[in-house]
Amino acid sequence: RTRSTRYAKGRSRRYRGCRRAAGRGDGAVAAATLRVACDIIELIGPYSLVVSLGATVLAMQGLDSPSRARALVARAMGLRRAGRGDDSGAAFEEALTLYRALGNRDREAFALLALGNLRRDQGRIDEARVLQERALAITREVGYRRVEGHALGNLGIIHAEQGRLREARTHFEQALAVHREIGNRYIEGIDSSNLGNVCRDCGNFEEAKAHYEHALAIDREVGNRRDEGIVMANLGLLCRDLAQYEEARAHLVAALVGAREVGDRRFEGSVLGYLAMLLRDQGSDDDAIAHAEQALALHRAVGNRHQEGVMLGTLGELLARRGRFDEARSALAMGDVLLRDLGAAPAHVSLLCDWARAEAAAGDPVASQQKLTDAAHMLDAAGLGLDSEVGRQLTELRQRLIGRGVR
Repeated sequence: RTRSTRYAKGRSRRYRGCRRAAGRGDGAVAAATLRVACDIIELIGPYSLVVSLGATVLAMQGLDSPSRARALVARAMGLRRAGRGDDSGAAFEEALTLYRALGNRDREAFALLALGNLRRDQGRIDEARVLQERALAITREVGYRRVEGHALGNLGIIHAEQGRLREARTHFEQALAVHREIGNRYIEGIDSSNLGNVCRDCGNFEEAKAHYEHALAIDREVGNRRDEGIVMANLGLLCRDLAQYEEARAHLVAALVGAREVGDRRFEGSVLGYLAMLLRDQGSDDDAIAHAEQALALHRAVGNRHQEGVMLGTLGELLARRGRFDEARSALAMGDVLLRDLGAAPAHVSLLCDWARAEAAAGDPVASQQKLTDAAHMLDAAGLGLDSEVGRQLTELRQRLIGRGVR
């Protein structure tokens, strides 16, 4: 952890330097130092630090427009990680207005990209895609390769969440080519993990594992604690797919510790949800319900609508297994509406599978069959094959439910 120790010392130096500059009224130095501190805090947390420091800089009298825009972006990034989406969005929007007035195309592109990530968090997928495409167009116009790679990777995430796995893979591979060309190891690690997710969704488990291990090595090399935790969670999900439950739990617990260490409430909610699914697989329904309810509360608190929908499906099935059928159907119906609104086909197919299991547990094979049929139609409409992760899930579920009179 030598690099992490260096980062922690650098964070402390930048924090003190920023406060000193603010104290003597030097807005330009305060904003520049805040932006460097933000880059370090993005790696190791805690995000609350950049939020409070940003507020100090933005409260300075006579702050010029470039410095204010820089401070707004830094604080907005911290607010996003801390789960304060509305405040983050307002800060990004103000920064964009300033950068456009200044004619700073590079910084405009970065702010568009960052705002696009926030909108994706909030489930505003069409808006997120437009923002990323605008950022990509500007980066190619001005030759800003670093942010071009970011935007390609972010578009890959949007394609993956909507089930367009071939397009997602293309974007991640293009992004990785840019990252490697310019030596951006930090983002290379992130998009290697994202490419691993696509491979896992397609059932290519060995390739997925190779990408995850490559990403983990990079994250540790560059001291990226936040994304190291994300890769640990992805390895946990891969182990769960392979029914290696003890290894899965160890990876997910490590990821949860990491999320709490850096103060990433959005990711903490995701990991709690993954643990709920693992506990469900192991038959620990009461513990699974407790984890699912914690995850759902966090998703709602930070505005993560995609994961909220996923967790409503998980919780609905779990409640049905405990005989709480009215509560189960209510949760599933809410998740159905939410994921349909988001256009998140893979997650929606998975929820319909959860609903089919819930109806089977309630002793209603006709309703269970209808949910399986709905899931199959959605799978086809989204162009997802039976070899995709949700396609395999649907096939396996059909086979398990045949004995219960579900066809």
